[in-house]
Amino acid sequence: GEVVFQALQQSDRLTGAVSNGLLLPSELPPVRPGGALLKSWVGDALEALMGGSPVMLPALVNYERVYDKTVCDGGMTGSSSDCHSSHDPQLYAARMTDPLCRWRHPLPSLRSILHHAPKAPAADNTRPLLVIAGGNDVALPLRHVTAAFERVGGPKALR
Repeated sequence: GEVVFQALQQSDRLTGAVSNGLLLPSELPPVRPGGALLKSWVGDALEALMGGSPVMLPALVNYERVYDKTVCDGGMTGSSSDCHSSHDPQLYAARMTDPLCRWRHPLPSLRSILHHAPKAPAADNTRPLLVIAGGNDVALPLRHVTAAFERVGGPKALR
């Protein structure tokens, strides 16, 4: 999602965008401590040692709970209190070996998202933006997406 918003800010050809989540690392602290480390001298040292070698994302972020099974059985209330999660280790193991899941990324590419310095703050955005976020998303918590969304200017919606 972050790359979508960065492209919206950079390109005059885009008239609007749909983003799956929103980070705004230039304006908000990283979601996880690992992001802060990758942004720091530790990330500089890792990049000097590894160069452009691919990094397995699960080595940096614990994705195991991302694949929990969430069931909402409270009827039509739509309340998150009507939902419960259960851990499914088989589902997690299957995702780790799924050839369609993109788990390896060059370290400089990952760090470029954290270090991107936009020409203008998110508040200066004037183009339509739809941000999609999951209320029970453990990879990118709704509180972070909401904080980022509130900083964005222009016509926008969070769903």
